[in-house]
Amino acid sequence: MMLKPGSRTRTGAAAGIAALLAAAVSACSSTHAATYTQAVKHPASQLAIASSLDGRTVLPHHLHWLAYPKLPQADVAEVDFVIDGKTYWVEKQAPYVYSGDLNGRQEGYLVPSFLAPGLHRFAVRAQTTDGRAATDAVTARVVPPAAVPAALAGTWRRALAHPVPPDTGGEGSQPTPAGTYTITFSRQWIEDHFPGTFSPSNKICNGCILDDDYVPATHTFRVWGGVNVAAQSHWTARGGWWCNADGPAATYSWSVSGTTLTLKPSGGKDACGQRGATWTGQWTRIG
Repeated sequence: MMLKPGSRTRTGAAAGIAALLAAAVSACSSTHAATYTQAVKHPASQLAIASSLDGRTVLPHHLHWLAYPKLPQADVAEVDFVIDGKTYWVEKQAPYVYSGDLNGRQEGYLVPSFLAPGLHRFAVRAQTTDGRAATDAVTARVVPPAAVPAALAGTWRRALAHPVPPDTGGEGSQPTPAGTYTITFSRQWIEDHFPGTFSPSNKICNGCILDDDYVPATHTFRVWGGVNVAAQSHWTARGGWWCNADGPAATYSWSVSGTTLTLKPSGGKDACGQRGATWTGQWTRIG
């Protein structure tokens, strides 16, 4: 189930960043702008930041978004990922990845489906331990997400008689509770509402809301991990993912008869067992 903020562990993830920095910082683009502020004791060349979005003018359905501060990691207090002036994610340790990483492996995706189609400004901002800042910004176009087939679009309900334990080896640690779930298919994402009332002290994910990264098609859809759109300093009802930040990916078939939706993972099994146990079966339309 979803991961509580701050519960990840990291190991020596900064080892490969230095090699990436030289290439990343040298990239340039007509859509790339950088601004820097620094104390007199530090030359401007010692304070800069680059982004894996540098040079992009159009964003795909999802992609990894990384920031590369050009200064020692010990001097970086945090890196903020900012879209149109709003901070959507904060990373305090390298590697600096939107929606997070685990043990140095890039995991979370930027999934721009929550943004209106058109041009948006994507910035990474490094804040140093001595109060300086560096910002790198790119203006890129977000394309409209795929349309949802009319028969699938909307909200459906399903009841589980028993809790579902988290997957062994997954990042999440909360079982999903027994009770009535709803699932909504929209152009933005698949939205899961869990039964019960949310509390930060939950040991089981009562009242949780997950937004799933997916692409719908006729009679199938492809799903990955979570769509995270809020910088979290504490555990909140909305946010997180089923097994891992980037999935694992799965393809589901879907069919509708009257007010009944039937979901089945391709091959008969979802590699994220908790998601599969919750989704697989029949749902009743409620909206």
